[in-house]
Amino acid sequence: MIGAGLIVLAVGTVSALVGILYATTERDLKALLAHSSIENIGIVTVGLGAGIIFVARQHPLLAGMAFIAAFYHMLNHSVYKALLFLGAGAVDNRAGTRDLDQLGGLIRLMPYTAGAFLVGSLAISALPPFNGFVSEWLTLQTLLRSAELAFAPLRLAFALCGAAVALTAALAVTCFLKAFAMGFLGISRSRREPKNVAEMPGSAIAPMALLAVLCLLLGVLPTYVIPTLNHELQPLINPGTVETLVPPFFALSPAHEELPSAFVSDFHDLGAQLGQNVLPGRGLVVLQRGGAKNPVVFAMSTFCAFIALALFVLLTWLVAARLIRERKVVRSELWAGGLLRLLLEMTYTATGFSNPVRVVLQAVFRPAIVEDTRKMVAVHFRTAILRRREETHLVDRSFLHPVGHVIAWFAKQLARMHHGRLNAYVAYTLLLLLFILLLFRAF
Repeated sequence: MIGAGLIVLAVGTVSALVGILYATTERDLKALLAHSSIENIGIVTVGLGAGIIFVARQHPLLAGMAFIAAFYHMLNHSVYKALLFLGAGAVDNRAGTRDLDQLGGLIRLMPYTAGAFLVGSLAISALPPFNGFVSEWLTLQTLLRSAELAFAPLRLAFALCGAAVALTAALAVTCFLKAFAMGFLGISRSRREPKNVAEMPGSAIAPMALLAVLCLLLGVLPTYVIPTLNHELQPLINPGTVETLVPPFFALSPAHEELPSAFVSDFHDLGAQLGQNVLPGRGLVVLQRGGAKNPVVFAMSTFCAFIALALFVLLTWLVAARLIRERKVVRSELWAGGLLRLLLEMTYTATGFSNPVRVVLQAVFRPAIVEDTRKMVAVHFRTAILRRREETHLVDRSFLHPVGHVIAWFAKQLARMHHGRLNAYVAYTLLLLLFILLLFRAF
């Protein structure tokens, strides 16, 4: 069972990393989201693989944490990915293209779609206080609990997997920063006039708004989501998992008296009991307490982080509004290094944004340059370099193409049997019949 768990863990890790690498370098918005789905399902698979290994090594509590992290991330992905695909569909419908190299400036023309897409981008980038942060935090902290495993090679496998998942999370931020910035910020990089681009109707905005709110609620209320998942996954999860992940810090909770007084006191000083007289439930803190070999406690409260972030944004807005009132704002023509107008070829594109990732990981992508042209002015001044690449996906290059070549070779060998001689065809039939009779006799 440990071997199966390691295979699942490795497949999930590779899928997550490869998926986000291709998403980061993709310029088609829907293709970017599709590759990102590979990454997110890879993270879910990592949690499942960790849970299988913990079950095999007789750590039911850690297995329960891993399974909850996996299914929590699956739930989160279903919400924010639906939101992002709706946003991408709205952009495609109004702008007429999904090419991030051709988009830009849509936030002024489609503000509600831009706001919803921003929430989805923050959520999938695992930034607090949105839902993606909670499930990825749980996944990473569960991988760190591998320190309690006695078998050193397993700890090494978990460490490598955790490092890859952390790199995946960092690349996800880069990927969706590109998706939002190149699609909605700056100026349009399309030759077409964006005069026909307008906001979607209310019937299209409402589902995006609902999904955006769900992204926030699933992020700031994990202490209510985890017990629900624990109840639904009861056959797979140790009943004490929810007691460990969501301790009953609220005094009104029936299990509150079971907590050690010193433990409650330490977290009380950190604000773990905030809201106990207003909100029902067990508390607002999610934590993982280490065992004897790893006594470190990992704790977080996205609800408190959301309140602090909201207050900080409000304070920043008040200060900015005060400064604007005190100073006169002067609007003038855009200055672009002495140019009267910024040429489209001089703007930063999605391809240029992701090029460092493509260059650093050249061995993974291995693109083939099929077109390389340069635009010149007065022979000496270069205005643009246009380079078109064709990439063969890693899975195609490493698996599908070799298998296809083997099948094609085998088919070519079989094709030699079709030579038109009737006696040979009769011999083939007799040999096949003899093989079938021997096969039936053997069994």
